[in-house]
Amino acid sequence: METKQQCSLCGQGYVTRHIELVKRQQIGCENALVPMYYMVCDTCTSEYVGNVESKLNKQQMVAFRTLSAQQKLRDNMKTIYLDMDDVTADWVGYVNTALGATYLPSQQVHSADWNELRTYHQRMYRDLLPNQSFIPIFRRLVDPQRGGSYALAFLTALPHTDAAQWPYAPLDKIRWVDRYLIEMDTKVEIPVFLGPYAHQKYLHCKPGDILIDDRQSNCTEWEAAGGIAHMYKNADDCMTFLKENVRNF
Repeated sequence: METKQQCSLCGQGYVTRHIELVKRQQIGCENALVPMYYMVCDTCTSEYVGNVESKLNKQQMVAFRTLSAQQKLRDNMKTIYLDMDDVTADWVGYVNTALGATYLPSQQVHSADWNELRTYHQRMYRDLLPNQSFIPIFRRLVDPQRGGSYALAFLTALPHTDAAQWPYAPLDKIRWVDRYLIEMDTKVEIPVFLGPYAHQKYLHCKPGDILIDDRQSNCTEWEAAGGIAHMYKNADDCMTFLKENVRNF
């Protein structure tokens, strides 16, 4: 169940988590927007960073610096960004099992079902299973002989539009990637970026970057920003797309 967190400064009010996109610069990633997390009290209006927010901010900066280092090593290198839910992770499979439902990938989930997930499945983003059909694609992407002409990163989004309703989601998504890389026996360090929301994913795009995502609106916005996008429906179509757009894939 969802519980309110009391303000550690005034001890009277309750706090909610907020996100601000902060511009960061580093060789290889100039003017990048990095999500930074903080808490705001509804009584004393103080803004501060707690332990969880500090960990999230550190993870985001590590991801930013990792991607910057990758691109610094390879001048003019573009990035392939992988969505998580229903691309690398079996989100709809978890939902159908948890709710006894029959949703299809990319199908809109009813608000009543969203409320049930939020109430009883707060840690679902930690517990998702890998999308088995995407695994052969992922193995090619981390193979320097096939996907090595691009940097690789995960680009995911927080659920719905209120991060305070899903306090565990940011850290659980990062933990999921850590576990996924171990299960795939991947030695490559791959950064994880949060949109933070889906409609802000295009802000991470540089001309020529590739996005693989299951939402059409994300792909359309990405292409408008100068990138190349593939709306993920199945592994076969995605494999064809990558062979057409990535040298030696």
